[in-house]
Amino acid sequence: MLLRAERVVELLSSRAIRDGWSFDKNRAARFLHCLGMRWALDHEQSLQWIFTGNIDAMICTLAYHSPGKRQTRVLEGV
Repeated sequence: MLLRAERVVELLSSRAIRDGWSFDKNRAARFLHCLGMRWALDHEQSLQWIFTGNIDAMICTLAYHSPGKRQTRVLEGV
């Protein structure tokens, strides 16, 4: 996915798309940086799944198996 995003940035930054077209290189760099977020990997998340998958089930299942800190929820009245 990151390679495809890099290709999009490369193409859009090197072409005259239409009259008045402008390309913000700093914004593109931030976009690519965010796609490579270490946070997603630290929490066993796939950015491809975030963009294309069944978000709810995948996120919760991967978080369940994540080595990250476990949170305990206290249920009152149970």
